[in-house]
Amino acid sequence: MFGIAWLQAVRAESGFADPAFIQNRILRHNAELAAAEKDVELARLNLRMAEAEQLRNADPVKAKLAELELSMAEEAVEILKQELLLQAEEVYYILIKNELETQLTVQTKEYIQTQHELTRAQYQEGLATIQDLDRMILAVAEIDHQLQKLSHEQELARIRLLHLMELPCDHELVIPECCFEFEKPIVEADLRTLLIDNNPELKYTAAQVEVAALRHRLSHPDYTPELIRESNSLEYEKQKLLYGKRVDQLYLQALELQYQVQQLEAQYQEWVQRAKIAEDNLAAAELRYQEGMELSLAVMDSRLELIRIKNQEVGALFAYNIAKARFANLTGLKLGGER
Repeated sequence: MFGIAWLQAVRAESGFADPAFIQNRILRHNAELAAAEKDVELARLNLRMAEAEQLRNADPVKAKLAELELSMAEEAVEILKQELLLQAEEVYYILIKNELETQLTVQTKEYIQTQHELTRAQYQEGLATIQDLDRMILAVAEIDHQLQKLSHEQELARIRLLHLMELPCDHELVIPECCFEFEKPIVEADLRTLLIDNNPELKYTAAQVEVAALRHRLSHPDYTPELIRESNSLEYEKQKLLYGKRVDQLYLQALELQYQVQQLEAQYQEWVQRAKIAEDNLAAAELRYQEGMELSLAVMDSRLELIRIKNQEVGALFAYNIAKARFANLTGLKLGGER
């Protein structure tokens, strides 16, 4: 599912790890996943025992049930795997977004500090007011607070990823210098079909329906008590209803996510255009300042506005990538439309 080269600079025991190492690390060290895989082993063992029993006492029901239970256990593992990888991808996006915002904020702080020193000198020369100086002091305090906030958010996200990888909290984690990629998901099939064919939860539920159907079909009136036959029939009807309802629910969820991805794409493109306009405004303000037609504070306002819009652009792309990852996880699509 990982559509960008995520965390290529994560420090592992043997050096910098690639995405395959990180995914394998998460999937091999999660206790809940390990327990689910034990269920698969038990189901596989039960199937072997049922097949062996067939040689002595033919019982197609028992063998088929064991086969379906194995399929259900395998689908349960796949559901958990996808959830873990989705969690890891979301944390990665948070880390990259935080890194980009931190870089922009540091640039802002450096610029504000320079302007602060300039304003202080101008104030001492009588070329700036006390209000101008107070404004710069407030701007420095606000930017320091923002950097502290970003530092705390980054540390929490780092610990979350290390927790998913079952690594100690003091393990070194280096974020690569890279940007989000903008990539549109390509959907070449009907969403309902994609869900039925690829969604692990629906596969699991379909296996439950098949188990109930088998019990229902094999409830022969000659050797099955009436109450048991009625119970098997009701269970089968219930499982069919639950499956159909879950298909409809996930289909609606997929439509909502698809719409959300489209809306977030439009918002991101809007911020890209706003950033271009802000860059032009800054260039114009700098030119007017050089020609003595604008104050330095006006240039600072234009620069800060550009940085603010750049942060909004990063946030919009972050939200877009998160929604796209959830859509891919639900439908079984990989980023770029590959299955």
